[in-house]
Amino acid sequence: MDEIEQPKFKWYEIIRDDEIGQGDFFDDVPILIQPDTIPVAKEELSSVEIDADSILLYNVVVMTQSCDLSNNNMKDDDLVTLCPRSAYSSLYGKNRWKPLKNGRVVGAHLLSECDLKGHEFEYQVVDLTRIFSIPYGFLKRFANHQGERIRLLPPYREHLSQSFARRFMRVGLPIDLPRDYPY
Repeated sequence: MDEIEQPKFKWYEIIRDDEIGQGDFFDDVPILIQPDTIPVAKEELSSVEIDADSILLYNVVVMTQSCDLSNNNMKDDDLVTLCPRSAYSSLYGKNRWKPLKNGRVVGAHLLSECDLKGHEFEYQVVDLTRIFSIPYGFLKRFANHQGERIRLLPPYREHLSQSFARRFMRVGLPIDLPRDYPY
């Protein structure tokens, strides 16, 4: 039996402006990871120095919705939500492909490879368990510095957003229902 050919939607487009949107990819974004040496007492915070080792570079995807990122809604000190992304091959072997592809790995989301000239990359896994927030003003400056970037397109952007939402909406019931039909 012949397989029905499905329509093929583009996954990505190249963005050249500084308008930030959900699904934008940024590479080597400096993220401050709070060191465990930061004092917990408020009085001691004035003497804290941040070591360069506390700043790590991440490839990220913007998770904040585009309507919230519009210039009319965001001030430079408002926070933008990001999640890190990594090459599939750096994280998993072939036996994790199917569960990731089918959305069966809570906290991870698989994205297609990119073949846009000058922006090629392999399949990406978005880590939905690590969430970063950085100021909108910083990300705008970073966008200008980075120049061209990739933006994830619909319907894949919405699918990623849905995976992100599922990460937080898991609900555990206080009483489990019977495993088998009881009657």
